[in-house]
Amino acid sequence: MKNTNKLLILFFLFASFALFAENEGHLKKHKSSSVAEQSISIKGRVVDVNNREGLAGAEITVEPYKIKTFTDLEGNFEIAGLTPGQYTLICSLISYRASLLENLEISPETNKIEIALEEIK
Repeated sequence: MKNTNKLLILFFLFASFALFAENEGHLKKHKSSSVAEQSISIKGRVVDVNNREGLAGAEITVEPYKIKTFTDLEGNFEIAGLTPGQYTLICSLISYRASLLENLEISPETNKIEIALEEIK
């Protein structure tokens, strides 16, 4: 029984290390390509869909890299260090419906966006 437990622990340690190494590889690839290519920023504002007021504290996540940021008091945000390409943005805030922007094309010419969230009633 003790050998089985040791084998299970070793297996989980190996699997965790392999997953960590794979994620590190993706991030290094993204970071190294952003140095070679043009690095751009996404700037935007998160607003209430009804009154267009900025929403403070909304979380914006950029997939597939799990980059996160939060809006300031006026609902503004900026995510720097991206390369041109397609991304998925997820925006969420407590008491609002989350917004999913899939296949968002980011280029140096189109880097400003507005995300409108609807309050849950």
